[in-house]
Amino acid sequence: MYRIQELSSSGWTDHAARATEIEAFWAAHALSQQEGQSARVLNPLDEMVCIMNRSGSTAIQTDHELVA
Repeated sequence: MYRIQELSSSGWTDHAARATEIEAFWAAHALSQQEGQSARVLNPLDEMVCIMNRSGSTAIQTDHELVA
């Protein structure tokens, strides 16, 4: 599952989860547009896939071999 988190004054909090990355992306996008807060998507390994706010989004890609 891809987790969607919202940034609040107390840090990142879980908001929802979706089965696919694209579903999670659109849910996080809608959340950031409605609430005006930053939102992010985490993959099943708890790695950040993207972060977004009302101004747009940034995709994050990690090279697992390079990090290891």
